[in-house]
Amino acid sequence: MPRTALHLSGDADADAVLSRDPLALLIGMVLDQQVTLEKAFSSPAELARRLGGSLDAAAIAAMEGNLDTPLSIDRLAGRAGLTRRQLHRLFRHHTSMSPTEYYRDIRLRRARLMLLNTTSPIVEIAVATGFSTHSHFTKCYRQRFGISPRNDRLSI
Repeated sequence: MPRTALHLSGDADADAVLSRDPLALLIGMVLDQQVTLEKAFSSPAELARRLGGSLDAAAIAAMEGNLDTPLSIDRLAGRAGLTRRQLHRLFRHHTSMSPTEYYRDIRLRRARLMLLNTTSPIVEIAVATGFSTHSHFTKCYRQRFGISPRNDRLSI
């Protein structure tokens, strides 16, 4: 069966990456939550160019795979074959966030998913998503979602 060509980014090269690489499409969908559609779906192609022409699923998934014990930014950069500064510039350019902010956002979105879909105690969710104290988790959660974890759970 022939693949369908995607036209999402407004850039032929970026659309080609999206059409042939399912991981690129997934990354674009995740970024679409953070930046404009065109930038989100152009970013995987730019990331692939900067990482030597291909997307490394292991490096990109490193943050997602280490939520309970977050990796240092230096370690993430090393996994991607970049310096800390290069990683920071890439994240700023593609997500308008620093790697630290983006990592925290991933952890908070996972925490919210757990909070709204399980009955696990809030402190367990905080620990499972890499927050060392309940108070720090609650502060970050309230900053990100505008509501405390407890009140967010009660609202469902």
